[in-house]
Amino acid sequence: MKVTKRQLRRIIKEEKRKLQREAYPIGGEGPNPSWQAFEDAAYKAAAEKIEAGMEADGILRAMQETLREMIMDMDPEADWR
Repeated sequence: MKVTKRQLRRIIKEEKRKLQREAYPIGGEGPNPSWQAFEDAAYKAAAEKIEAGMEADGILRAMQETLREMIMDMDPEADWR
C-alpha cells in the first residue's frame, strides 16, 4: 500500500494527538523540547523512507519495533503484549 506525504502527515498528526492525550492529561503542559526533537526526527526519518519508495506500513512496523527495543532495554520488566 502506497501512502502519500499528505496521508503520512495526517497519520503522524493523529498519532501525535493520541500520544499527547496520554502523556499530558487535561491541563498539562505541551511537549517539552526533547519530545519535539524526537517527533521532528521521527517525521524526517519516515518522510525520507516514503520518498525512497518504502511503504508506510513497513516504516511504521520498523519504527515501532525500534522503539519497543529501546524501551525494553531501559525497562526489561515492561509488559509488551
